[in-house]
Amino acid sequence: MILTLSMLKTLVTGAIMLFVGLAFLPHFAATRLTSLQKFLNEEIERRERKAQ
Repeated sequence: MILTLSMLKTLVTGAIMLFVGLAFLPHFAATRLTSLQKFLNEEIERRERKAQ
């Protein structure tokens, strides 16, 4: 599960870099993706602590 979340986080990070860098999405959409990335980071950290 942690691996799946990590891969999803990587995809979200790539999407943020693509959309912000190329300006294909409005600012608010990039902000929502950033919020998703923050959630994924916290979830991965929580599951890693729980697994220890």
